Amino acid sequence: MMPSSVASASAAQGAEENGVQSGLEVVLEIAPDRNQPPPSYWDRFQKRLREPSLARRKCCIYRVPKPVRDIDETAYTPKKVSIGPFHRGREGLKPLEDVKLEYFKNFLFRFHSMLTWQQCFDLVKQCEQDIRDCYAEEINGLDTDEFVEMILVDSGFIVELFLRNREDYFIDADDQRTRNPTMRTSLSHDLKLLENQIPMVIIRVLYDRILTTNNKPCVLELAISFFSEHNMQSLQPDSPDKVLYFADLIRTFFKPQSPRTAGSQSEILVFKYVNSATQLHDAGLKFKVSPSNCFLDIKLENGVLEIPCLNVYDATKPLLKNLMALEVCHYPYHSYILDYVIFMDLFIDTIEDVDLLIEEGIIVSWLGQSLGVATFFNNATTHFSLNSRNFYFSQLCHDLNAFYKGNWNRWKTTLNREYFGNPWKTVSTAAHGAEENGVQSGLDAEMDLNIAPDRSQPPPSYWDQFETRLRELKPSQAPGRCCIYRVPKAARDIDETAYTPRVVSIGPFHRGREGLKSLENLKLRYFKNSLSRLGLRWQDCFYLVKQCEQDIRDCYAEEISGLDTDEFVEMILVDSGFIVELFLREREAYFIDADDDFTTNPTVITSLSHDLKLLENQIPMAIIRFLYDRSLTTNSKPRVLELAISFFSRHNMQRVQPDSCDNVLHFADLIRTFFKPQSPRTAGSQREIPVFKYVTAQHNYITQDSSLRFVLASAYWI
Repeated sequence: MMPSSVASASAAQGAEENGVQSGLEVVLEIAPDRNQPPPSYWDRFQKRLREPSLARRKCCIYRVPKPVRDIDETAYTPKKVSIGPFHRGREGLKPLEDVKLEYFKNFLFRFHSMLTWQQCFDLVKQCEQDIRDCYAEEINGLDTDEFVEMILVDSGFIVELFLRNREDYFIDADDQRTRNPTMRTSLSHDLKLLENQIPMVIIRVLYDRILTTNNKPCVLELAISFFSEHNMQSLQPDSPDKVLYFADLIRTFFKPQSPRTAGSQSEILVFKYVNSATQLHDAGLKFKVSPSNCFLDIKLENGVLEIPCLNVYDATKPLLKNLMALEVCHYPYHSYILDYVIFMDLFIDTIEDVDLLIEEGIIVSWLGQSLGVATFFNNATTHFSLNSRNFYFSQLCHDLNAFYKGNWNRWKTTLNREYFGNPWKTVSTAAHGAEENGVQSGLDAEMDLNIAPDRSQPPPSYWDQFETRLRELKPSQAPGRCCIYRVPKAARDIDETAYTPRVVSIGPFHRGREGLKSLENLKLRYFKNSLSRLGLRWQDCFYLVKQCEQDIRDCYAEEISGLDTDEFVEMILVDSGFIVELFLREREAYFIDADDDFTTNPTVITSLSHDLKLLENQIPMAIIRFLYDRSLTTNSKPRVLELAISFFSRHNMQRVQPDSCDNVLHFADLIRTFFKPQSPRTAGSQREIPVFKYVTAQHNYITQDSSLRFVLASAYWI
């Protein structure tokens, strides 16, 4: 238990909501307990903190998040050729390995380079670790020679392929492998996949070293020519050196020429969901095809919505999906493509919406039926989430909502079409009310519930057994502190994925779960960074958490028997430091590592936010606040609740302020607070309580957000 001074100082907080106390109460005046844990534990933990794997890595090539990939695996998988390590050796891609080797050889001797392949090998070998660091996961299956050979051959193959695409460099008219339209389409598809990339910089270095003539086209020029079908704006990258690889180049083609300007925190528009195309059309909105070649240039002027034409064909779906995955991984705060697809998902709700846009010339579909287009946009954003504070179409959605709500044309058009356009319907509407009377209740009988209880005594052996159970009953956990629960099995069995973390475990319930171990080193790295940032010794933090161990354990609805003191305290300590560091980095003012691979990792915007809201994936808010306040002593520091509200801002539609959240138990409870009414309901007498009636709501985009399930699960217990 806590020292009495802690309990008394905290009791004054009055952290109660409807009789439920906050899960943990701590103050800052805790004297460290100097009882050293076993030296072996210190050595092990210190060694983990010193591991090179915790060093900063400049990664930019990612695996598509598994939940996203599982929906449509073919969209992210190469058809003909593997580039880089992720799909190397994959069955079905081996036939082109000899072609790659032949193209590399042709490239090497095309211009009679003075470099031998051995010299090229040594050149790549010097950059091996930098190239490995570009990948979001360690490449353990390839030794140095194999890795360098792969990079060398893939680079030469790509450059030779690009050169043969240019007529003036085409040297083999009989080579049907690149002249075959089907093969070229497949190769173009494969070179745009997020998981099928090598860094552009190594291709450029090899190309410049081998081709030394002054009049040669640069690598970027060759790439732009090869992917010219996507460069509708005829753009040239402002900073060629910053293009990471070919998928990144394609994204550059679609970027708006005039990027949005970020406003202050108070100026940021809260994202609101927009009505569908047919609903807006019924409200009087007119549609017009925009002449712009950038499909992000959607404008609303004088009741006319201008949208650039979008050609939808088989290759459109994997292209957009890979660009969306790239943005979630590497550009979470500048997700232009993802924002466009989300807007179209909102805009297209049914086949009728697609038919309307096709009729207006805004969509040209090569998929056959309109259902294919509607299905694509409605499913494309599953497991993706948007950054509501930086949504590219936020102002447009705001304007469309204002048009829909404030325009009398919505009522006039609907009234004319549905009623006055059909006089027989008007008559039937007027007569409909006459049939509402005369419905009987359906049950007139009453039941006598006064059944006399059976007074027969149970067998004596039963009393003995029950008394023994009462004597052996262990003291229950402190009922006021218990606040983190398992989701009821009946609810979990219906949709287990809604309550299960995808990438990171927080707290004990999912610790060690298969599939979550890969982020343990990243959690440790963030914890280590937070110690350095805040000027703390991890041993001191360990002592502080250890004194609160039993109180923290009491916050969980079941006994945590699988972790001893050292393991439990370490878990709470690392998880707290990880969360605080993550929240601080989300705030631009505290962002200290622009090249950090984790803040641009697939899990940051989608999976991480998902996992931190799960009821079973929590640690008490009080211990996070306690450790944070212990370290940051400046008056200008943001509070933990400020950081958390900022991180989960997309759910804070009521703009709840930290002062009204002081008693939140954990992050799932914070999200619930965002949805609470500001004016609580008033309890009436039994007869005044209205009978609950089921309602069927119209389709709304928010139903796709599983956050609602987390809130419901929290409310079930609290």
